[in-house]
Amino acid sequence: MSARPVGTWFLSVAAIAVLASLVTAIVVIGSPAHQRALRFDERRVSDLRGIDSRVEAYARLEHRLPKTLDELERATHDAAAIPVDPESRRAYDYRPTDARHYELCAVFATARTQDSEPTYAYETAWMHPAGRYCFRQVLSREDDAKDAADAAADAAAALAPVN
Repeated sequence: MSARPVGTWFLSVAAIAVLASLVTAIVVIGSPAHQRALRFDERRVSDLRGIDSRVEAYARLEHRLPKTLDELERATHDAAAIPVDPESRRAYDYRPTDARHYELCAVFATARTQDSEPTYAYETAWMHPAGRYCFRQVLSREDDAKDAADAAADAAAALAPVN
């Protein structure tokens, strides 16, 4: 057998192996476009979590929810702007629904479910379907404990004998 057919055979096998590896990688981790969409969605969740923290801090200081994200941005003392969607560059949606509840909304490219990937317990609150989704948030219970303590102190003061 001459060296030419062996080299051609080896080159063909190597090309098939490389092609098979690429196909396997795309099947396992997804296409580059899918990976990009996942990164944008991870950023969206991170942005919404940051906005959520700022809303909580605002509510603790002001004893109410901000009416808009613009009000939140003006009132917070850090210099960071409220983030916008990393892909569309549009503002996220925020809407207070009552004195203690609000919604944070975004449009997601992919679904993030318990079946889609392993998650930590705190991440389950931020799972979402593909498309527009609103997270319904409630102010933390720290305020409830303070309110209950203040109410108990007021009640005790009201019941205390006057000297």
